[in-house]
Amino acid sequence: MTIRLFILACLFWALSVRTPDHDVATTSDEDFLKGAAINAIGELRLGELAIHRTEKQLIRDFARRMLTAYSQASKEVQELADQKGIACPAELDEKHKEMLEGLARLSGHEFDRAYMTEIIASHEAEIKEFEDHGAAGRDREIKKWISRTLPKLREHLQVARETRRQTDMVTE
Repeated sequence: MTIRLFILACLFWALSVRTPDHDVATTSDEDFLKGAAINAIGELRLGELAIHRTEKQLIRDFARRMLTAYSQASKEVQELADQKGIACPAELDEKHKEMLEGLARLSGHEFDRAYMTEIIASHEAEIKEFEDHGAAGRDREIKKWISRTLPKLREHLQVARETRRQTDMVTE
């Protein structure tokens, strides 16, 4: 009887520590997806604000481009989170809300400069987060999404820098 119990205990232990056949999202993966969702919402709100606040067509065109891109990114991150059983926030966190409120109080050239500065800084930070999680993350599907998304983020940053350069050259 004790040998059977021992064998049964060994089987239960072996099954409990067995590696799953599929990737399981870790807390780090969950935090990354939640952060990506918030960033996408933030970029959408920034784009909407810029379209209504700027007087410069180049910035308006850039903001529309970001709206299109981040609408898609928001959809993708939500689908990925749903697959992983992760509930992503549907609203901005306080940090993003405060940044948007601050920008909403600006107008004219002051708004344009602050908007482009924020867009460039947010893309630089987002690229770093994606690179870091792409290297350290464990979930294969999340890492694949990161590798598909990083080139787009780098392109957005390049276009943002060029838009800023072009609009800074325009005399008021």
